[in-house]
Amino acid sequence: MPRKRKTDDESKTSTKKQKVIDFSKKESSSEEEPSTSKDSYALPDVDNSWNLKISSWNINGLKAWIQKSDSLKYVRKEDPDIFCLQETKCDESNLPKEASFPGYYCYWANSETKGYSGVGLFSKKKPKNITYGIGVSEHDKEGRVITAEYEKFFLVTSYIPNSGQGLKRLDYRQTWDKDFRDYLNKLDKTKPVVLCGDLNVAHKEIDLTNPKTNTKTAGFTKEERANFTELLDQGYVDTYRHFYPERTDQYSFWSYRGNARGKNIGWRLDYFVASERFMDNVAHSFIRDNIMGSDHAPVVLLLSLPAEAGGTLYQLSQVRARKTPRKTQEQLNSNNMTFEVHPVIHCFSRPFSALVRSSRCHPSAESTGREHKRDLTLLRRVSKYIK
Repeated sequence: MPRKRKTDDESKTSTKKQKVIDFSKKESSSEEEPSTSKDSYALPDVDNSWNLKISSWNINGLKAWIQKSDSLKYVRKEDPDIFCLQETKCDESNLPKEASFPGYYCYWANSETKGYSGVGLFSKKKPKNITYGIGVSEHDKEGRVITAEYEKFFLVTSYIPNSGQGLKRLDYRQTWDKDFRDYLNKLDKTKPVVLCGDLNVAHKEIDLTNPKTNTKTAGFTKEERANFTELLDQGYVDTYRHFYPERTDQYSFWSYRGNARGKNIGWRLDYFVASERFMDNVAHSFIRDNIMGSDHAPVVLLLSLPAEAGGTLYQLSQVRARKTPRKTQEQLNSNNMTFEVHPVIHCFSRPFSALVRSSRCHPSAESTGREHKRDLTLLRRVSKYIK
């Protein structure tokens, strides 16, 4: 029976700040976890229409996670446009010195209770707005929710309360589920919602290895499952089950006890849930169950969002795949190359957006070396679509 993380009954008021961090340090040489193979970062069999990648991971403590060999490697290899963390157990004043993360805006919500709860959100594009909590003081003291507003959708990352050993917090969890559902529905009236994180519920029997023996275990009670069903019934979709409706061998959490991960005795507790009307923009949703570094695995969502460039809609993935003549590549190596690119091209690369704000191609202050080369390559390809 999986043993869930420790749950405190009371927490102090959470604090929230913004800070840009950088994960550019070399990976730790720790051999605590098995290494990840080079094929671990391959994408599933999915079409090339996506242009935005969101990753979510319960890391079970930032300080411990940062020291594990595959943790920072995952961030580099996955290269998500938006990256969400749950159960950070660390606030801004106590970040490990190894943590640094250029090119991302970083937001934290944390409990003042030391070593408890906490979520983080990292975004290459600055959100239009950031909100901490759900507006209910009883819940917001534990630092469990960050909401980022983008042009086309809200992204909500959350670490849902665990009902605890002996279900001592089940009544509180019931209250939370209702209030959180009301919060999501309020957002959904304005624009579609994407919810990600450790939702601390295995919705159906196929979402855990041993359903029959866990009906009174936190995360699989009839109350928690019914509450999740009610959320979906109000116009939301479990994106993983949309693509894998019958799969029974893939989970996102395994107890550290009894070699549960090696035996694949697990639970699917980590989700991307999207507004039903937004599903046309969802290209794929999957679990990186071969990525080590926590008792949870990362989950990934691929989105296809239209980007406006001079009134033309295009998909960035199609731009990336397009070949460019060598002559054009050589011409673009010069910083004096001029492009007729007047409107801002809306994409999730902050350095790239900075480059296209003017009609002359100059390196942005924060984009150098490999990042600048990437920006030039993408700008070159996009320019071919603009008349």
